[in-house]
Amino acid sequence: MAVRIIKLHYLLAYGVLGAMMPYLSIYAKQRGLTDSEVGWVIGVYGLAVIVAPPLHTLLADKWLSNRTLIGVCFAGGAAALTGLIFTGGFWGILAMHLLFSLGFTALIPLLDGLTFHITRPPL
Repeated sequence: MAVRIIKLHYLLAYGVLGAMMPYLSIYAKQRGLTDSEVGWVIGVYGLAVIVAPPLHTLLADKWLSNRTLIGVCFAGGAAALTGLIFTGGFWGILAMHLLFSLGFTALIPLLDGLTFHITRPPL
């Protein structure tokens, strides 16, 4: 049962990333952003790659369980994507994509850790 749930987590995580990331630049362009602003919006994901893993590791080690943190990342990502739909302008789109990126960048390593914890062979 636990392995099926983890497979569903991976499906959701990669499904959202695969469905959203290729079209984010087109969406931002349709919302009236310039080419330079679209570059900043796409580039903020790289900032999240640097900032999110240490932050989420600290949260996982000190305050939250992996499963709780995974749920928070999924909920935060859903809220940020919903906010992205209703937000206009460069700063709003940048902020929503940064929030999404901070949650989803660390989600994959958290899922990997949970997978290896649950599926590891007995010693």
